[in-house]
Amino acid sequence: MTIHADGGAVALTDTDFPLRTSVTTTPSPMSVSSAKDQPAYGNVEVLVSTGAFIELRLYELSVTFTVTNSWDDDGPGVLTPDWGNVTRSATSPPAWDQIRSSQDGEFLFRPKKGQAGLNETVRIRLSNVPLSRRIGVTNVVISALETEKGSPVQKIYPIGKFPQEFQLADFRASSPIVQYGKGTDLLWTVRGDSHVTYELHVNGKNSGLKSEKIKPPLGTGDLHATTVYQLVAVYQNGQEHARHATATTVIVGSGDVDTKRLTAERATITHQATIAGLAPACAKPLVAEDGWLTTSRTIDEYDKNYLDVGPGLLVVTVQVRNCDAGSIAVTLYNGIRDHTVKADKDRSGDYMIVPTVGWAYFRITREYSFESGHDFSYTLQVSWLGFDGNHTPPILGEWSGT
Repeated sequence: MTIHADGGAVALTDTDFPLRTSVTTTPSPMSVSSAKDQPAYGNVEVLVSTGAFIELRLYELSVTFTVTNSWDDDGPGVLTPDWGNVTRSATSPPAWDQIRSSQDGEFLFRPKKGQAGLNETVRIRLSNVPLSRRIGVTNVVISALETEKGSPVQKIYPIGKFPQEFQLADFRASSPIVQYGKGTDLLWTVRGDSHVTYELHVNGKNSGLKSEKIKPPLGTGDLHATTVYQLVAVYQNGQEHARHATATTVIVGSGDVDTKRLTAERATITHQATIAGLAPACAKPLVAEDGWLTTSRTIDEYDKNYLDVGPGLLVVTVQVRNCDAGSIAVTLYNGIRDHTVKADKDRSGDYMIVPTVGWAYFRITREYSFESGHDFSYTLQVSWLGFDGNHTPPILGEWSGT
């Protein structure tokens, strides 16, 4: 990515795809059905977004669903999904035009002034995608074109189907909190994986452990710092491969994260802690709230989008002040499971560390409860740490709930 000398928009380069992108499937991963006439069904959502700091020169953005290689019985000439049986929708910023494409499975968008603004998002959703052996989504090709006669830069997401009956679930640590110098076991359940291989990533880096050795229970060894483990399932067919990732965190007590340091005197994760080898300066704030409530009881829910820029961590800290009788509970859903942290008059502050594995959104729910006649104030902070060297926080935007 190159900054123009005149301080204008950024030029596109092949070495650094200029847009944040995310592709989510439900179920995850998708898997084949036993026959074309009895398909399962899935959903696909694609989010493409500009950043929060630099405008981009952009003539056209295209998102194309296509097949480039055989997947089981799918042929290389088959355009998927079956567009006659798929519900599809696309939304773009007001300053963009959606262009009708002559090719099924291709979505085209153009900023009206040839320049993409800050925090602008294109969203495409496919519903009821047939997932038989013949019909199913394979590659999502996202292409950005700076000028009408220029050369596009691309990012490709292979989301081909896993074998029939494949399921990977409940990846967790048997002891999610261990003492300094102690270890635990990683556990998970799996089925239908006779043609699937695995990778284990530790704090964002491939451990190098061979696939045949990645079986539950898997010991972590002695730990001296909070550590994030990511289990990646890989299914390869020809030159193409599909990947599915899930993650869990092991927190080390008396190690690099200390509850008192995070909550005392409104201390924050950005000021105090080193997590999973990442320095405090890497933590970028997403949410920072100082709330004061006086009604007898209220429940507030806020659903938000986080457009993920790669694997990393979300860190949530919560603290209550002037609390005679009451509590605040914060639940974060990261596409895998709910994670909840709570603070009240007996436990004035707490935190949680939640791994991210490339999911399109994270839903935050706050619930407040306190008695009439009592003031209630709280501090809530959510910070982001990325493992891929790009610590720019994902964009926070409204989530439609669908």
